[in-house]
Amino acid sequence: MSHARVRFAPTRTLTAVTLSTLLGCTAIGIPVTSDPGEKLHYAYQLMNRGRFLPAEWLTQESLDIYRQRGNELGMAEAYHTFGNLYKNSGYIEGYVRPRTRFGTVTEAYGKSIDNFTRGKILFEKHDDYAGATRCLVGIGNGYALLGDKATACESYAEALPSFDMARQRNPSVRLPILTGYPDAPALINAFMDQDGCPDR
Repeated sequence: MSHARVRFAPTRTLTAVTLSTLLGCTAIGIPVTSDPGEKLHYAYQLMNRGRFLPAEWLTQESLDIYRQRGNELGMAEAYHTFGNLYKNSGYIEGYVRPRTRFGTVTEAYGKSIDNFTRGKILFEKHDDYAGATRCLVGIGNGYALLGDKATACESYAEALPSFDMARQRNPSVRLPILTGYPDAPALINAFMDQDGCPDR
């Protein structure tokens, strides 16, 4: 009996070590950093490669660091990143449906909207209206994906004056926007046209 226990203990240890090693390799190719801003940068790189779970972990690590430091603008950026993650079609197709991470696709979109909303509140608290505008556009996208075009239109409509406030504070402000649109208002208006929003 004692011989059997000794014989199988190393196997269990090897299994645990192997599992730990595999989990550690999930974000292979991404440099290790304690900088929460860099973690968010790498999270977007991982999203672009279709590696959504390590992107989620890095975003959570970033949020935890910002929260510990009391950096609310950093927290807002992490919430914005989560918002983009949870409405990403690759994340939805790869993780929500087969693994029911949030139960339903609707719940994933709801989680996206919730994170964008948290980010918006913190950005506005610190008069960062460019950040708030990004979150408002994300909220609009989330509601549009849910089929709630009326609420999406309300969010887009709120994004336009929010960006005007950002420009009043900094006339040269620009948002990272989709290729093909000259500025943020053009992008927002394109979403409004796409979702059949009332004339502005």
